[in-house]
Amino acid sequence: MSPTDLTSRRRFTAASCRGVLGVALVAATAVPLGLATPAAAAVAPATSKITLTDVIGARIGRGGAPGVVRATARNDSTDDATGVRVRYHLPAGVRFAPAASSPGCTTAEAIVTCALGTVAAGASVPVAIGLTEPSDDAVLGTRAGYFFAPTTDGFDPAAGEVLMSTWDHDAGAEGTDLSMCWPVGDPSPNMDVAGGVCDGSADAAALVPDETSVLDAFPAPFSQSLVRSWQFETEITAPATGQYHACGTMIDDGGYLAIAPVGQELTPASIVATVLSYGSATGAPFTMTGGTTYRVVMRVVNRGFDGIDNGADGGTLAGWTAYGIAPLSESCGTPDAAVFGTADTAWIGRTLADVVVVGTSDLHVAGAIESAPSDGRRTASVRLSNAGPDAGDVRLSIGLPPSGVLVGSIDGCDAVSTTPVTCSVSDLVAGAANDRVVSFSFSSDTPGAPWTLDALSTIDDHQADNVGPTVLPGT
Repeated sequence: MSPTDLTSRRRFTAASCRGVLGVALVAATAVPLGLATPAAAAVAPATSKITLTDVIGARIGRGGAPGVVRATARNDSTDDATGVRVRYHLPAGVRFAPAASSPGCTTAEAIVTCALGTVAAGASVPVAIGLTEPSDDAVLGTRAGYFFAPTTDGFDPAAGEVLMSTWDHDAGAEGTDLSMCWPVGDPSPNMDVAGGVCDGSADAAALVPDETSVLDAFPAPFSQSLVRSWQFETEITAPATGQYHACGTMIDDGGYLAIAPVGQELTPASIVATVLSYGSATGAPFTMTGGTTYRVVMRVVNRGFDGIDNGADGGTLAGWTAYGIAPLSESCGTPDAAVFGTADTAWIGRTLADVVVVGTSDLHVAGAIESAPSDGRRTASVRLSNAGPDAGDVRLSIGLPPSGVLVGSIDGCDAVSTTPVTCSVSDLVAGAANDRVVSFSFSSDTPGAPWTLDALSTIDDHQADNVGPTVLPGT
């Protein structure tokens, strides 16, 4: 198995001159993690900062009339971002329309992924995703669709990616509190070594990780006899304000989970779950604030025997089943609690881009006639018709001559605006018997000067009412 054949791993970032680091993270299967030569150090990937702006939903007509949801991916960092991807979750029953979409957009099940390539620092790239509702008798109304946070070839914690760092060293003795031997503020194990006693203070320089990788999710259960230390780092966004609890299941042989709002330093008080040795534990309840994004750091260490600090020389069983965070009302020891990752989970913030499914109508101007001018006033009548199949709304824009001024109101309208001159007709039912006649008068200093009509039907490009704010799952 090559170093890139990693279940749950999308990218491998260790330096190319390393020895074999084959890590197969396969549930319930013990697979050797191999050995790492100390000659070269892994380099942590850069953290990307791609944000979504100008998110707009779509109005689509049932029976196949297309619509487009739109967003803009903006690179807010000072470096170019490579491998930028924007993902959109399709609303129920709505299908992806490639022909109406930006190049590079593909679909798998209910997720559309648009590959944007490299986005330069400070640059923005628009994204269009075409959608259709193929059913002629589909239920009308709003359907929930949403964008996920963008991802790149760097580390994107806001999108749920997990940064895994690995050291071929342990920290402290079996059964001891790892937070004393690898304090939460220390970036690596083996920094608290003076006198062989862990006292929670750093006595040595930090060790560069032997391996660093970006994962799409917290890795599947793993177990193997070796000496090793792991750190998993990601971000989560609390879906609601309330009480939560954290847990570690089958952590061998010790570990802890720490959490704090992004931008705040992790301290000993940030540790919300501690597993002392070979087992599982659930921490005391703690509070998270809905909408706040938190940094999560999870650590696991397996220790060797006296004088041994090398995975090649053995060590007792190492590994994990899962770390998790769950609402206090839910069990934390279940697989569902291990929800860290880029999948459609409760911890990933979403940007709404809803789709409104409307009736498909053939709304048009069936005819227009102007009567003879009288006292400088010109009067016109316009017939609006709907060839079906569904009832629909129409907005009639009237372009008067340059010197024209509307006189009085406009008959036959459900709503009128004079700047510009428009007439709105709601729910115009199909069939000639239901045609609507709109009449209006205007004055003009230029007899015979032309005037214009522009009829816009329900399916149009005016989508200001569909702008989606950034929201949280479950809200």
